[in-house]
Amino acid sequence: TNKKMKNNYMIPVLLIIGTICFVLAFILYKNQTSKTKEVLHENTTSSENTQKGKAFEAYVIDLFLEENQVQLLSRVSDYYKNGKYAQDNKTPDLKFKYKKNLFSIECKYRTSFAANNSITWASEYQINNYKKFETENNTKVFVAIGIGGSPTNPEEVYLVPLYRLTKPFAQKDYIKEFRVTTLKSFLEVNL
Repeated sequence: TNKKMKNNYMIPVLLIIGTICFVLAFILYKNQTSKTKEVLHENTTSSENTQKGKAFEAYVIDLFLEENQVQLLSRVSDYYKNGKYAQDNKTPDLKFKYKKNLFSIECKYRTSFAANNSITWASEYQINNYKKFETENNTKVFVAIGIGGSPTNPEEVYLVPLYRLTKPFAQKDYIKEFRVTTLKSFLEVNL
């Protein structure tokens, strides 16, 4: 009878343990599924950002090539796959020539300024790469920042000299003087 009483208590205990294990397994499965969906979403977002960036680069190219004396010399491929990238990715996106002056442009498109009226435009290592490029190639580097509208038709465009962007973020008040009104005046003043 003692053995029978132990068995009667063991059955509910085993059922409770089994239920707990099932619930924990279900929770772990759901968490893993959510993480997989987040990674897929990040990849989609990254792909969409890449497409927006390419579209804005095309806009900047068209903008500059409207001026007769501007030539596009090269456009960086931004190749990146499985942790491998082209060395050109460390340089600004576009390289131009105006009359006899060489200059380069890094393109950044953002849908809007953040709530604090700033944007994050680059990371520290990118800024260092652009500065190094500017020094080693003895060429001016500018950052084209498109805000609002669409990448192919932004509401605002800023062409900011790299030396003015020393931090990964930029306040609207700090870059407002570089808002493009006419490309001709930008070229004449800066090159």
